[in-house]
Amino acid sequence: MLNNKIKSLTKSEMLRNLTVLTGGTVFAQAIPIAIAPILSRLYSPEDFGVWALYVSFVSFLSVLSTGRYQFAIMLPKEDDDAINILGLSFFILFVFCVLLEGVIILLFDTFQQFEAIHKIQNWIYFLPLSVFLVSSISILNNWNTRKKKFKNIVLSKVSQTTTTSAVNVGVGLVKNNIKLVSIPSLLTDSSKGTGDVKSSSLGVKGLIGGTIVGQFIGLVVLSFNFFKFSMQNVKAIKKYGVKASVKRYKDFPKINTMHALIDNIQSSGVSLLLVSFFNAYVLGLYSYAYRMVQAPLGIVTSSYSQVFFQRSAELHANGESIHPLFLKTIKVFLLIGLPVFFVLGIFAPYIFGFVFGDEWRESGTYVQILAPWFFMNFLLSPMGQIPIILNKQKEVFLYSVIGNLMILMSIAVGGFFFNNALVSFGLVSTTQVIYYMYMLLWFSKITK
Repeated sequence: MLNNKIKSLTKSEMLRNLTVLTGGTVFAQAIPIAIAPILSRLYSPEDFGVWALYVSFVSFLSVLSTGRYQFAIMLPKEDDDAINILGLSFFILFVFCVLLEGVIILLFDTFQQFEAIHKIQNWIYFLPLSVFLVSSISILNNWNTRKKKFKNIVLSKVSQTTTTSAVNVGVGLVKNNIKLVSIPSLLTDSSKGTGDVKSSSLGVKGLIGGTIVGQFIGLVVLSFNFFKFSMQNVKAIKKYGVKASVKRYKDFPKINTMHALIDNIQSSGVSLLLVSFFNAYVLGLYSYAYRMVQAPLGIVTSSYSQVFFQRSAELHANGESIHPLFLKTIKVFLLIGLPVFFVLGIFAPYIFGFVFGDEWRESGTYVQILAPWFFMNFLLSPMGQIPIILNKQKEVFLYSVIGNLMILMSIAVGGFFFNNALVSFGLVSTTQVIYYMYMLLWFSKITK
């Protein structure tokens, strides 16, 4: 009887945490999703291309910036051990960013010879700052997740997305000499297409600058709450504690970092292959399709993943099985995902054409073909931290390499033998469904 009450309280606590995170994330993500049709009319594909290139560099470097130690913050039973991991993460991050800025200053002219880096021009100097902001937010998010301070995470997300969106729209209006009151007519004018919007340095400043300012505000919010509620924990950071953390969690820089790098290489590889076998137009349509599907679904997955990580780590630390939680999560995501992807699988081209304009209808066709892959990815996305909790990082790294190679090979086969992007995406979708089905069975096995 007592055990049932305890379990009931635990579940209700998880539900409350999930409600806070999901509600806040919905609000935070609703803003950029809502302004997407506006931004597509204020910025050119070239502006978005430079912004995406900058973000990809930041994403890649962020994987290296902390040795991935921040993801070990959740694992120790005692807060004193966890805070030493936090201190270690910030120390590595600071040294990495200082060295990175030094390398950029010394080799700036050499870097500019590479076409990809040349496109972002002087924004390369801001890469260390962006890496510091992104990684610092990640570190503090993991600490807040451990401490169940989910409201802090929500406040940071809302502040970040609101600021970024405001800067994006504001600069975009100035760039195109459009008044704020003219936005409704801009959206309803069907003759206004992306071809009417020219790329410019101001457009790049609006997108990249808005991202940096938003991240800075998000970090300020997290830092304020950290110093307000967790300063007493900082006193526990000791040299011997940091050294012990380096040894105890050495698999994170060795294996987890490589795993994350493989995922980043896959993303970059997809872009390079699509441009090589087809053209930048196909890449643009694919990138937009991927972003527009993942953004709203990420509202659910990111929130649930954080709560799932905290709860499953707690269960494992107490010697309890996480398999029941795994099964419950699968059921929840099946109920959410099936109707969403059923609709996308049928109506995606019409939805994209209506919301973003006829020029984006083909993006919807890509979504139709890739819907089975997107669905399986959505189904398993909350489980990403299970191998970390169960110390199965070596195995999941190998599986990740295989899965990513399947994606790249599918695109290459479709491009080389058929010269057809739709064939490439069809092969990606088919092979990834098979891959994720196997991963689903593997997760079920290791959680028992």
